[in-house]
Amino acid sequence: MVRLTAALLLLSASFAFADDTPGHSKHGSAFDSGMRTRPWLMKGIGESPFAITTKNPEVQKWFDQGTALLHSFWFEEAERSFRWCLKLEPENPMAYWGMARCGLNWFSIGSAEFDGKDVVRFTTFLKEAVKRKENASPRERMYIEAWEKAFAPGEKNRTKVMVARLQEIVIAYPDDLEAKSLLALFNIGQGSAFANELLVQQVLAKSPMHPGAHHASIHNWDGVSSEQAIRSC
Repeated sequence: MVRLTAALLLLSASFAFADDTPGHSKHGSAFDSGMRTRPWLMKGIGESPFAITTKNPEVQKWFDQGTALLHSFWFEEAERSFRWCLKLEPENPMAYWGMARCGLNWFSIGSAEFDGKDVVRFTTFLKEAVKRKENASPRERMYIEAWEKAFAPGEKNRTKVMVARLQEIVIAYPDDLEAKSLLALFNIGQGSAFANELLVQQVLAKSPMHPGAHHASIHNWDGVSSEQAIRSC
């Protein structure tokens, strides 16, 4: 009886962790690569609260962590957090949007080159977010549609489209720190560095440890006036 119980426990454990091992995912080939084990709460990554529509506080917790990690370009660990959101809430559109953002180098957004394995994953996850965007809030839909429009097939001015869409979010939701932080990032090199810094300072005035604002400030002053970014360094 003891041996039978032990065998059953081992069998159940193997099923419980089946999705944590490399191989084909039941969700599709885009899920075959990437971090598939459970995330852990990290310290020292700053604070980047980004409220989304969810009935599960755990989903919000992991989404916030994934967002903070993305701001530091820690793509793999960010994806781990977003994947856990989907494990807890499989139909959450913003979790798919978060995963899509993990798949590309943000500073290549303006490039005409748009191919490769990472782009296949990005496109797959973004399509899943778009498919579910009617379940999102109006604000969340604006984020999903910003990426949808900027990365539409054949779009050659992705940065311009992204900046315009993020500006719309900032105007519609002036207290949205995430929109201001992302706008400051994507607007680097597109206009006045000083005007861009004003966006950053608006974020830091309300969220002094926002990793996105600090990161945007650092790159905003690259090759321009680097001493301006000392506080963020």
